[in-house]
Amino acid sequence: MTETRPPSDEAKDGGDDRPSDLQLTVKIFDEETLTEYSVISPASSTVGHVVAAFYREDLRRERDPEDRLWCTANGDSVFAHETEELASYARRTCRELSWTFVGPTGGA
Repeated sequence: MTETRPPSDEAKDGGDDRPSDLQLTVKIFDEETLTEYSVISPASSTVGHVVAAFYREDLRRERDPEDRLWCTANGDSVFAHETEELASYARRTCRELSWTFVGPTGGA
């Protein structure tokens, strides 16, 4: 799991970042194009928010019912966890926040 925190006013003055500023980075490997994407999102957002951002900003298409997206470490479907908070999902299910994607026409 990669954590990224944007600089806050306190951090610029040498203080700690506020917990609400915590950002998590999800790495997503597209098996079809052999491209790795990074989606940075607030830890409090849902897994579904990250999935939607990936489709909107990286794939630039709607989700196909045949698409597969899974946690690379354990093979668990990401789609099954869309309502979970990202930070909780990272603690309980997919610690590294590394996902693999394949559309309906490709992949292993």
